[in-house]
Amino acid sequence: MSAADYVSCVSLDGPPLRARIFEAVWDDQLSREMRSCGRAVLEESVLDSLISDLECRSDDGQSRCA
Repeated sequence: MSAADYVSCVSLDGPPLRARIFEAVWDDQLSREMRSCGRAVLEESVLDSLISDLECRSDDGQSRCA
């Protein structure tokens, strides 16, 4: 998940983040956005996007989708 993904799907009505927020080494803005908003994004709310992303990955992690 990127910071852009998080911002586009987080809800201010969502559950609060309760655990420690670790630094996201793949996106330096993600942890900052999570701390700023303080809300969790539940997997169930972005399931279609997660499955689509997994379907577009090859065994070596490269994108197969355009």
